[in-house]
Amino acid sequence: PSCLIGLIYYEGVIKRLLLFLCSILILFYVIIAEGSSNVWYDLPMIPMMAIIIGLGFNVLYELVVRHSFKPWLSATINLVLLLSIFYTPYSAIIAKNMDTHETSSQVMYPEALKRFEQAFPNVKTIYLFEPLGSNYPLAFYKQVLSDQKGMTFHNIHRDDTFLKGQNILILKDQYADVLNLKLDFNVLIETELYRWMRIN
Repeated sequence: PSCLIGLIYYEGVIKRLLLFLCSILILFYVIIAEGSSNVWYDLPMIPMMAIIIGLGFNVLYELVVRHSFKPWLSATINLVLLLSIFYTPYSAIIAKNMDTHETSSQVMYPEALKRFEQAFPNVKTIYLFEPLGSNYPLAFYKQVLSDQKGMTFHNIHRDDTFLKGQNILILKDQYADVLNLKLDFNVLIETELYRWMRIN
C-alpha cells in the first residue's frame, strides 16, 4: 500500500526514489524466492521497506493530520502516533536484550568450554559432537584455548568410534543423536543447554 500511495502522491526526486526502491525489492525478492534455503537473506530488504513504509505514513500524516487540525492538536496526534508505532517493538527489543536467560544451545560453546577447563584443568583433549560437520563460529574459541591452554580439539560424528576416556561436549539439540548410539558414559557437567560426558 505504501508503494501505491507514494507513487500517486509524490512527484520529482522522491517519486523516482520510491520507484527505484520498489523495483529493487521486487527483483531481490524474486531472486531469493528461487532458493529453498534463502529465507534469512532478506535482511538487506528491511531498510528499503522501512523507507517505503515511512513515506507512506508521511502521506497519510500530510493529508489527514497536518491539513485537518490546528498545530497544537497536530503535534499531539503526531506524538500519539509515534508512541503507538514504536513503543511496542522497542519495548520488546529492550526486554529481549535485558533477558539473561539463553535459549539457543549453539551460543553456549564458549561458556561450556570455559566451565570444563575450570573444572578439569589437567584434561587437554576435547571431543565435540558435531553430527552436521564443523561449527565455524566455534573455530575462534578452539584456537584461543589451543594457543593459551594447550588444549586439543577433535570433531566427532555419529559414525566415528567412541573410545573409552573421551570427554565429549553435547549440545541440547544433539542429545537424541547421542542417546540413539546407546553409549556407556558418565555425565561430568550438565546444564539446560549442554552436557559434558566421559565415555566409560
